[in-house]
Amino acid sequence: MAASVMTIELSSSPGPHHIITSDQTISGKVTFSNKQDRPTGIVTISLVGRSETSFKKGGTIYYGKATLFHLSKTLHDGLLRQNQYEWPFEFTFPRVTDGEKKKWLDIPPYQVTEGHQLPPSMVFDSKDLERDSGVGSVVYMLESGFSKSSKSSVFSPLESTSLALYYIPYRKFETPAPKIALLGKEAFTCTSKLLGPAGEKPKSFFKRIKTPCSVFEVAITAPHAVYNGGPLPITLSLTHDLQNSTATEVPTVKLTSCTVILINTMHATGKAVFEDDGKFSTAELLIEKKDLDIPLSESQSLSDLLSLPSIRTKYGMSFATYNLARTFKLMVKVTVECVGKIFWTELRSRNITVLSPFTKDLLEKGGGIPPSLILGMNNISEGGDIVTGGVSLLLNVLGIGASLNLI
Repeated sequence: MAASVMTIELSSSPGPHHIITSDQTISGKVTFSNKQDRPTGIVTISLVGRSETSFKKGGTIYYGKATLFHLSKTLHDGLLRQNQYEWPFEFTFPRVTDGEKKKWLDIPPYQVTEGHQLPPSMVFDSKDLERDSGVGSVVYMLESGFSKSSKSSVFSPLESTSLALYYIPYRKFETPAPKIALLGKEAFTCTSKLLGPAGEKPKSFFKRIKTPCSVFEVAITAPHAVYNGGPLPITLSLTHDLQNSTATEVPTVKLTSCTVILINTMHATGKAVFEDDGKFSTAELLIEKKDLDIPLSESQSLSDLLSLPSIRTKYGMSFATYNLARTFKLMVKVTVECVGKIFWTELRSRNITVLSPFTKDLLEKGGGIPPSLILGMNNISEGGDIVTGGVSLLLNVLGIGASLNLI
């Protein structure tokens, strides 16, 4: 006898890869080709989100699996004749988690409160970063199954099928509010005879002229939040400390090099005997300019001065959930020159929030999904298991797309 076949078909998916966003209606049908009479049975359809981790730390392997939400509907309960069946279904994809029964590490950057923002679909493998073993995934699935009725409501599906959905959160605003914070600052003292009067000589052997100096401070500011694919406004300020300077004139300070780096860190938590967390970081070079000769003023936009490109990270966006989180830090290295002397500083920010590259309108239209987002999508198994592999498996490459003029 031929085997029974169960399938899930969507009627409201924007494109062949089932990309969806918050508050979007997901509708379709479950088709069941039943090859034998069944006296009783239950057919269900579920929409479920899960986040899973597995990493090694200090010789111990930790595992973590969290249910982000689980919505379920009963499509049929009773007699099933040998026949072809179709049952329609409809869900509204949630925006937030609906609570997790397990207790997780309640430390930053993880989010353990009920009702926090759902993370995007993603797969992470630390082997791509040449780090110790660590994998994680966030998957969203439609799952349908046929089971025998049971008073205990514990079913062992006789037939089942699943369909992966690819969730991308959208940002609420077209442009984030321009909240600017100090990235860091550093003071320098430049001591040189070139800062004094030309041709001045000591009055006597016993009374020598003190070498003049110029004291100045370099400060860099950057935004609290940016969106992937959007501008990265960084400002460099130069302040001369005239009170503590002995130079006869304010010298020209020039920018000679600048490097801007985005540091991405994947955080994962799991349990063995005890609970612990692991961190896996990598850096993306946004811009590196050398051999510059740019005189600095009181306040200048590095973005304009160096033609800093839009922020583009293949690691998608910031997020935090029960056992997985992704954070970003901004690091800026600058080298300046004063009367031939070189000074350099390395300034790092606190976490900078990278928002979704997409607005709700763009996602709902469905036509603005970048081709590179599709890379690696089929590497999530139909069962939603963690899959390891190369960089192409990282699903959260949301910011690299033709629709945003990023490729």
